[in-house]
Amino acid sequence: MVEGTQKRVPLTPEDGVRMRRLSEEISARVQEMALIFARTVDLKLGPEVTLKFAPRKAAQAHLPPGPPVDVDIEIFDLPDGTHCCYDYINQVCVCPC
Repeated sequence: MVEGTQKRVPLTPEDGVRMRRLSEEISARVQEMALIFARTVDLKLGPEVTLKFAPRKAAQAHLPPGPPVDVDIEIFDLPDGTHCCYDYINQVCVCPC
């Protein structure tokens, strides 16, 4: 695509229904992850907190040889710009990350 142009293509009715359902499911799961994280680190989630699900690749220097893997998942951003992540490998909440 040429930079600055936007392509808008409607989904089939079936795909539109499925995409809407997937969006609802994903949103609910991200909210659940944020609530677990906030409870764990004793944070209050308010409307100023931006929920996310943004996997990050690990630095290869810290991993055994092989393809890059997602190790951190950014779960939310706090109003002061702090990013908070879930460390998938070590099963810990990290804030800031």
